[in-house]
Amino acid sequence: MTELANALTPPPAKSQQQRAPISAEERAKRKAAADFAFGSVRLEGFILGDEEKALFERYYVEGELTLQEFIDAGLALAEDFKRQDEEEAAAMQKLIAERVWAIRQGHASNLIEGLDIGETEFEAMLERAREPISNEEFTRRGLAILHEKVRRINPEYNPDT
Repeated sequence: MTELANALTPPPAKSQQQRAPISAEERAKRKAAADFAFGSVRLEGFILGDEEKALFERYYVEGELTLQEFIDAGLALAEDFKRQDEEEAAAMQKLIAERVWAIRQGHASNLIEGLDIGETEFEAMLERAREPISNEEFTRRGLAILHEKVRRINPEYNPDT
């Protein structure tokens, strides 16, 4: 692994104005080494996104960035990913809270009208509502459960007809 890392590390870059252009042959060698490295980490279960690959290629293959510029850009990219993850997690928590609230409100309304689905079914529905899935997936799963229950009562039931 150290040999591969050494092979992928270009010599220290000069300032942007002093860098010699990279020949097409050298660029092709670097591109092949980068593609090999991308494949190697993919086999280990780590999938690089297009942004990470492009950043590495700008640094290693094209020689456009100094090591420090590459590190700084990589850290900024990591911060962006962290912020996006936090925003997505917050949005999912809000969606779950709204879904649970709507189910509780619907259940209360049904009880007032004398339509009780039973405590077990209500708790199972709330448990499904707390799963970190989209509302579309929640609805799809709920309909699948409903269709299965109807099929148990009426084996000839087909929701597609």
